[in-house]
Order: sequence, then C-alpha cells, then structure tokens
Amino acid sequence: MNIEEDNLYEAIKTAGGLLYYFHCCASHRGIPGKGHIDWIGVFKALKEIGYKKWLIIESFTLQATKEFGKQAAVWRDLAPTPDSIAEEGLKFLKSIETQVF
Repeated sequence: MNIEEDNLYEAIKTAGGLLYYFHCCASHRGIPGKGHIDWIGVFKALKEIGYKKWLIIESFTLQATKEFGKQAAVWRDLAPTPDSIAEEGLKFLKSIETQVF
C-alpha cells in the first residue's frame, strides 16, 4: 500500500470491511514509526471502518536467516535486533492508538 496508493487513509476507507489483517511496518520495511507513513491517518481510517482485527508488525532482519534476507532483498539491518522491531514497533503503535481511539 505504501508503494501503490497515493493516500493510505482513502485506501483503507475504500477497502472497508474487506480488510482482514493489516501489516504495520515503516515505509522502508523497518520499525513502525521510523519511515514516512501517516500513522495517524492509518489509525483514523481503521477506526472509521470499525476495524477490530489483526495488526501485524512485518519487518525483516539479516539476523533471521541470510537466505531469506536475500530473497526479500534485504541488504542492511533495519533495526538493531529482531526483538527491537517488535518492542519498539508495539510501543509506537500503542502510542498512535491512544491518540486516535
């Protein structure tokens, strides 16, 4: 969506009830909050469509497996550790959620 849509808020509103789970990652596939995603707009749209399903932090790390890193075209670490992706990402997403919900 980050690459293909001009407006994430509008794309989520258009998808509406068809949206089943939502991948959360930075615009460069790193920790949510570290890129240029309009997270307030994203969470506002999710609230407006009544979304109460899965939010998935999706990212990649060279530390997971070198072979998978090659397949996903990951050439640098996007976070200090795999755990920091989950920990910092969750903290950020919760902070946005409390601003919107």
